[in-house]
Amino acid sequence: MIQELLTWVQDMGPWGIFTFLILCSFGLPIAKSLLLILAGMLAHQNQDQLTAYFLAGFLGLHCGDFALFLIGTILDEGLFQFPVVRRIIPKRAVAKAKQIIEEHGTYSLVIARLTPYIRGACYLMLGSLRMPILKFSFINASICAIYSLFFFVPGYFLVSQLENLKKISKYGNLALFGLFVLILVGFILRLRYKKHRTQKQLNSEDSNP
Repeated sequence: MIQELLTWVQDMGPWGIFTFLILCSFGLPIAKSLLLILAGMLAHQNQDQLTAYFLAGFLGLHCGDFALFLIGTILDEGLFQFPVVRRIIPKRAVAKAKQIIEEHGTYSLVIARLTPYIRGACYLMLGSLRMPILKFSFINASICAIYSLFFFVPGYFLVSQLENLKKISKYGNLALFGLFVLILVGFILRLRYKKHRTQKQLNSEDSNP
């Protein structure tokens, strides 16, 4: 699979990576992580185009998400009634995306990036709920940059190890999700520690007038 795609995309250059990533946002059945790995592999083989391949991956990722967001902004929630949309994005994915957005707000962008099943529905829903465009663009671009690096770098340095790259493509989202959870738990524990420490100091001051 990787070798076939590599041969196919290689002739198109960075524009191939960019185009396929956008098409993936609209239902093309290829893992975006796999395309980003391919971008890294092609960058390794074409050193003079390293920056071009990374930008193609990053911009293709972000522009595909942004296109869905704009469609959601223009067509509102009624777009989920279109037969084409319902075929690409099932009702249960829409319901799950709506639940995640209601519960997590801005953090739903991180969850959407790491959860392919509800990704498209989440971006469409955020558009229909009128999330500020600049806010969406900034947060999503930041997430896409990190996500792109996570898969681009192994593709660049492990270009000759296809089996390892297949595993990274398959389990990379789970690894990133686990990392996100660890960071979030650490952040919450740190806040609780600071709150407990502050409360302890206040109690100590009250007991020593």
